[in-house]
Amino acid sequence: MLGAAGAAMGPAFAQEPAQGPAQAEQATTSFDIPAGDLADALDRYAEQGGTQILYTPELVEGRQAAALSGRYRPDQALRLLLQGSGLEAQAVGDGTLVLRRGQTPAPRATQAAPATMIAAAEPAAEVSAIEEVMVTARRKQERQQDVPLAVTALSGTFLEDNSINALSDLNSHVPALHVDNFNSPTTTNIGIRAVRSTDIAPGQDSAVGVYVAEVNFGYTIGVSQTMYDMQSVEVLKGPQGTLFGRNTTGGAMLLTPARPTGETGYSLSAGSSFFEGRSGYTGVGVLNLPVSDDLWLRAGVSLINRDGYLTNVASRTDTAGYQMSPSVGMTNFKPLNDDQSTSWRLSALWRPAEAVESYFLYQGSHLNANGIGYSINALNPQGYTALVFNGVTLPSAQEAYDRIQAERARDFWSTESNINSFNRLDMHVVSNATTWNIDDGLLLKNIVGYRHFERDDSIDFDGLPLQVLEVRHPDSGHEFSEELQMQGKSAGGAFDWVAGLYYAGQVIDRRSTQVVLAGAPITTPVDTDNKTYAAFAQATWRVPSVEGLSLTGGLRYTRDERKQENRRIGADPNTCLLTSGGQALPADDCVLRGEAHYDEPTYSLSADYKFDRDTLVYLAHRRGYRSGGFDYAATDTETFGPFKPEFVTDFELGLKKDWRLGDSLLRTNVAAYTQDYKDIQRFISRPGQPAVGVTNAASATISGGELELTFMPFDGLSLSGFYGLVFAEYDDFLTGEGDFSDNQFAQAPREQLSLSGDWRLPIETRYGNVHLRADWYHQTRVFYTDTAQGPDYGPAGSQYQKAYGLLNLSLAWNSIVGSDFDLSLFARNVGETKTKPFGVQLYRSLGYNISSIGDPRVIGLELNYRFNL
Repeated sequence: MLGAAGAAMGPAFAQEPAQGPAQAEQATTSFDIPAGDLADALDRYAEQGGTQILYTPELVEGRQAAALSGRYRPDQALRLLLQGSGLEAQAVGDGTLVLRRGQTPAPRATQAAPATMIAAAEPAAEVSAIEEVMVTARRKQERQQDVPLAVTALSGTFLEDNSINALSDLNSHVPALHVDNFNSPTTTNIGIRAVRSTDIAPGQDSAVGVYVAEVNFGYTIGVSQTMYDMQSVEVLKGPQGTLFGRNTTGGAMLLTPARPTGETGYSLSAGSSFFEGRSGYTGVGVLNLPVSDDLWLRAGVSLINRDGYLTNVASRTDTAGYQMSPSVGMTNFKPLNDDQSTSWRLSALWRPAEAVESYFLYQGSHLNANGIGYSINALNPQGYTALVFNGVTLPSAQEAYDRIQAERARDFWSTESNINSFNRLDMHVVSNATTWNIDDGLLLKNIVGYRHFERDDSIDFDGLPLQVLEVRHPDSGHEFSEELQMQGKSAGGAFDWVAGLYYAGQVIDRRSTQVVLAGAPITTPVDTDNKTYAAFAQATWRVPSVEGLSLTGGLRYTRDERKQENRRIGADPNTCLLTSGGQALPADDCVLRGEAHYDEPTYSLSADYKFDRDTLVYLAHRRGYRSGGFDYAATDTETFGPFKPEFVTDFELGLKKDWRLGDSLLRTNVAAYTQDYKDIQRFISRPGQPAVGVTNAASATISGGELELTFMPFDGLSLSGFYGLVFAEYDDFLTGEGDFSDNQFAQAPREQLSLSGDWRLPIETRYGNVHLRADWYHQTRVFYTDTAQGPDYGPAGSQYQKAYGLLNLSLAWNSIVGSDFDLSLFARNVGETKTKPFGVQLYRSLGYNISSIGDPRVIGLELNYRFNL
C-alpha cells in the first residue's frame, strides 16, 4: 500500500541530483516545517512545495525529520528533510517522486554549534540552513529558538563528533556551566550560573537537577557513565521551580538517550588514545531492531579501558610503614586517574495503538578503577601534618613535600600515594514513559523510574606518602520516582498547558571510614530517607489581540520530608565519638537522629514576543528552592541541624535572533540575568577538624550574561562561539570560622570564552565527507572553596585554578569513498595545558592544600562502521 504526500506534479529530482540546466531553473520556495515525524514533514513539504511523493508507510515509520525554515529549491529542501534517514527520492515519468532506500550511505549531519545542527546540503547558491535540536525545556517538544528561556542544546551528532563522553567535557561547549568530577569519576558536581552544590553527600539535594530519559538522578553519581548513544543533552539555566521533578536553584540538565526507530541496523565504533606514554581504548556498539510494526528495540554497550595518566612515584621504602591501610589494605602503586568501565542500555518502544506509546528503558554501569591522585600544593609548617610527621618517620612531611615538588617540576602528571585507592560503581536503572493522545488537544503521560546503586571510593586526601587523611566512602541506595502529567490545548489553541503530580523517594546508606594523622580508623555510618511530593501546573496564553505575544505562568507546591541518622564509632566499638553539649553520648545510644519537613511554593512567569519566526524577545522571572536537611558530617547535636532550605529568585531578559546576510546566516542568542540568592547551603571546615559541615551562608547577588553565536558564511563552513560573564560574590557570609563576605563563589569562573569552527572540505560526495574541526576554550581564575581565600589560607597559587585555555583539533572522514565507514583523528589539549581543576583546602586545620590534576595532551583515532538494511 502506498502513502501519498501532495497532489500536484513538481520537478523531477533525486537525493543526489544531477547538476545541469534543469536544476538551475528551479525557483526557490518558502518552507516552514517543524521537526517531528517524517511522514508529517513530507505532507507539509508536498503542500508547501506543490509536489506529489509516494511511499509505503512502513518505509517512513518511526523516522524523524529536522525543522526546515527558509527559501530553498525543492530538491535542496527535500534533501534536508531526508538527511540521515537513509532514504532518497526518485522521479517517475510523470514528475511524481517515489521514496526508496538510499543506494549510497546517507551523509552524517554536521554539528556546528552547541544549540544547533547544521544541515549538510549539497553546495548551492541558496541560503544556508540551521536546523534546530528540538528541546523539552517546557515538557513538550519545541524549537530551541521558540523557548523563552536560556537553553543550550547539543545533538547526539555533536556529542559524537566532539568525543564528549563525560559531563565535564561539556564545560567548553556550554556557557555558564561548570562541571567537576569531585573526587571520583563516579561523581558529578554541576554548577550553572555559579549556583552549585559544594558536596555530593547523603542528605543534601543537588542544586542542579539531572534527568536521564526524564527520570531524575537525585544523587548525582553514575551520570557520566550514561553518556553514549545519545539523542541530545539540554542545559536549562536558572532556577527550575515549576515543571521538573525536583525543585532546583541552579538549573537542570536533560540527558536523552537515542530511542529505537523503525529501521533495522547497527553501528560499531572503536577508538584508541595515547598520552603520557600510556594508552586506552573505547568501544561502542548499537543495534536497532524493529520486531514488528508496533514494537521496536534498541541495544547499546559502551566499553572504556584507559590507563591512568598519573604516575604514583611514592618510594616503596619510605612509605613501608604506611602501605597497609586499616580500611583498604595494601598499596598497589598503580597509575591513578584511569577509567575501567562498562555501560549498557536496552530500550523498547511499543505502540499498541495509534494514540498510545510506551517507552521502556533499562540501563546499567559497572566501573572498577584505580582511583584518583591529588597534588599537594602547600604545606603549613605550623600545621598538624608538619608537626606530627616531623622526622621521627621517614620521610618527614617537609621532606616528602619538597621531594614531590621537585618530581612534579620534572613530570607534572605525577603524585605520591601510600594507600590502595580505588573507585567502584554498580548501577541499574529501569524506567518507563507512556503517553496517550486522548484527542488532538489532550495528552496523558506517566513517567516512572527506579535506580539502585552501590558506590565505593577510597581516596588519599593528602598527596603525601603518609597516613594524613585517608577516606573511604561506600554508599548504597535506591531512588524511585513517579510523575503523572496532563498536557493540552484550550480555547481553540490559545492556551497550552501542562499539569501534574510528582513523587520521589530516596534511601542512601553510607559507611564512611577515615584515618587521620596515622590514628585509629573512625567509622561514620549515615542513613538517610528522603521523600518529595509535589503538584504543578503551567499555562501559556497566546494573546489573541496582540499577534506574537505570549504570557506564561506556572506554580508548584512541594513538600520535602527528611530523615537522617548519624553514628560515629572509634576503633573500640564501645566508644562513641558523638557529643551533646560537650559530653560524649552513651555507647548504647550513639546516634544523632533528625526529622524535618519543608513546604514551599515556587513559580515561573514569563512574557515573550515574536516579531517574526526569526526574532524572539522574552522576560522571565522565577523562584526555585532546594530542600533543607541534616549534616552527614556532624559529630555533635549542635551542628547536626537541620540546616535551612536555600532560595533563588531571578530575572532574565533575552533575545533570540536569526539574521540572513545574503547567502549567509547568523544566529545570536543573548541573555542577561540577576539572581537573589538566600540561605545558601555551603560546606565549611570545622575549626580544628579535618571534616567539613553544612551551614547556611546568609545571602548573595549573582548577575551576568551569555552570548551564543553561530555563523555560516557559506555552505560547508560553520563558526560558533560563546562568551559568559558572571559576577558572584557573597553579600553576607559570617561563620564561626570567620567573615567571608565579599568572597568570590568557588568553582565559578567569572568569564568563559569559546570559539570553534567546522569546515567540510569541498570534495565530491562520492569520496565521502571530510571535516576539519577546531575548538578553543578559555576561562578565568576559579577558587576551590568559598572560604579559603586570602593569605591566612596558604600561598595564593594553592587556593585556585589560574586562568587557562585549551585547544582541541580533529579530522573526520565520514562515509569513506561511499562506504559505511567513518574515521576520525583527534588531539585534545593540544598545547598540553597544565590544570588543577578541583581542590581541597585544609591549610588551617590539617595544614596543607591539595588539588586534582587535569588531563594531559591526548591523541587518538576512532573508526566507525554503520550498517542499515
